[in-house]
Order: sequence, then C-alpha cells, then structure tokens
Amino acid sequence: KVSVWTGSKDLRKWAPNDCIGWDSKNLLIAIETTGKFFHEESIDDIIIKFGKISEFKEILYWSHTRETWRELIPDAFAINDISLNEKRIDFSLEELRSNSKLYYWQRENTPVGEVIYEMTITIHSKNKIEVRIQNAATIKRRRIKLLNPGEYQFLYIIERDVENLWNYYSLMRSAAPSNPLINLVWPLLTDGNNSYINRTVSQFRFLSGLPTDKEPPAAP
Repeated sequence: KVSVWTGSKDLRKWAPNDCIGWDSKNLLIAIETTGKFFHEESIDDIIIKFGKISEFKEILYWSHTRETWRELIPDAFAINDISLNEKRIDFSLEELRSNSKLYYWQRENTPVGEVIYEMTITIHSKNKIEVRIQNAATIKRRRIKLLNPGEYQFLYIIERDVENLWNYYSLMRSAAPSNPLINLVWPLLTDGNNSYINRTVSQFRFLSGLPTDKEPPAAP
C-alpha cells in the first residue's frame, strides 16, 4: 500500500509520530509505503542490499507517461565522504552493521537529480532492521538550490512477522524548497502520483528480492 501527500495544507509543519524521530518541516511531499514479503534466508541478506550501491542501477520503475520501464537510478556509487573525491567499492556487511554514517552518490530519475546521501543502519537484529537515509549535501539543479542538507529523508523498517514473512515500512519526505519559484515548478518535473507510487514500489521490490520490472506495474 502506498500513500502520497503532495502540495497540501496538511503537510505544512508536518511531522510523523515521535517514534520516527523527525522534526516538523514545511513539506512538499510525503510518501508512506507498507507491504509484506517472503524471505527464507538471514536478515543479513536484506541488510546487504542497502550497501550494494552499484546494483541500484538495476532498479527499474514503470513510467506511465512514457509507457516503458526506466532506470530509477541511472548511476550510483559509494564514496568515503561527502567531498566526492574518492569513489569506493560497495559497503560490506560489517560496515553496514557498524552503526556508522555511510555515504554514496547517485543520479536518480526524480526532480532532485544528483544527490549525495548519508545512510545509517540504526537497528540491526536478527528480526529487525531500521535504515535512515538523508541528503548529506545541498541539492542543486543547474546551480539553483533546491534543498538544504537533511531536507530529503527516507526511513526503512523491515521486521520479521512470522517465520519467513516480513513486514516492510518506508517513509519518505521532502521539505518544500524556500525558493517560491522552485515550489511552483517542482510539480512540473514529475508526472504525478502514479510516478511516485511506481518509484517507491520499485524500491520495495528491490529490497524484497522481487524483479523490479515485474508485471503488472503498480500504477500503470
């Protein structure tokens, strides 16, 4: 199930429940995704997917305006810090479970374009993981500032339900850019709620081990 909120008065100074740990912000969009999937192996096999940055390029989503499967993330790689001076190999399981801040760069087919992310796995047990991701640097498009650090955030919680059945929860939010012109133009850079739904479902499929281009599309 995917819920999308955009451009609504309900998003002004919105914050989720205290357990999420996010402060209130004037938001442009928020997306909540819930689901279940079967996974027979260790939870480590799920955790490592978050660290396989080079494989993000394999994630496909359905563009309902173009009526074709597209790469969600045409390019991505892990980095040692936000300076982007040194590209490195994907993160190991030990690094992911260290509770350290890990950084990666990606170019994504979303209105933000190129982003440097900071990722931390804050909970990692045999039955539950919690992953927090946010932009570590200012996001710009064509030298125009879109978002300050920490204004583009993701939360993933994956928890065992019974035996090999797992619960999936994700929450994404983007602050409203301070530039009023950008706020006006932003909706024109995407193709509506169907696109947001297809993008977030493609991430669910990737993390749960399903083919990301599995027919039918979530929102054709």
